[in-house]
Amino acid sequence: MHRSRFCRYLASLIFGAATIGMLSTFAGASDFDRAALYRSNCAACHGVTGMGGGPVASTIIVPMPQLATLSQRYGGEFPADYVVQVIDGRRTLPAHGSRIMPVWGSFFDSGHTGEGAETSTRFLIDAIVEHIKTLQIE
Repeated sequence: MHRSRFCRYLASLIFGAATIGMLSTFAGASDFDRAALYRSNCAACHGVTGMGGGPVASTIIVPMPQLATLSQRYGGEFPADYVVQVIDGRRTLPAHGSRIMPVWGSFFDSGHTGEGAETSTRFLIDAIVEHIKTLQIE
């Protein structure tokens, strides 16, 4: 299996079950734990602080982007729409280059069926984006 495909598969296995369980527990709650969602799906590569260096990052050839510096790199504005698209991953972003990270939109969507599946998927993606906003450094 290709290394990047293996990493995506590994990340999905390790972190995915916790995410689906969290959604069913907290989907309607105002106390949804965005940080826990980020830790269970993103921190393995991007690090808990968003500065890279997660335990899986060393197995990937391409350096992990520092999520905590997104606002700096985008002229002081957090690029929320772009981050949503990258996390979702179901649409190709030519400027993003080849995709190493999991296509979280498909993964989150796979845990849901019927009406509301896309709403649940978007809820999870938006929750991660909101947490990444809190990681921004000046």
